Amino acid sequence: MNNIFKEGSRYHVYFAGGEEGVVDCDEFVRKGGKLIYRIDGSEVYTAGSNAKYVAELSGLTATSVTDGNIIFRLTLENT
Repeated sequence: MNNIFKEGSRYHVYFAGGEEGVVDCDEFVRKGGKLIYRIDGSEVYTAGSNAKYVAELSGLTATSVTDGNIIFRLTLENT
């Protein structure tokens, strides 16, 4: 099992609040078709022109840099 984020792969996203999303073969986390986060290596930023560093990706789990809470988890989709 691959526990390291690899751009170019498709991931299912499970947000801490119960919502679900997707990473569609790029670095963007989407929810309802809207770009929510951007993954850059192990760093997670909000999406958009005023992007803010919000989380650190450890394996496939994004943890908030402000309070240590889990923001989302990724699972690699089988293609």
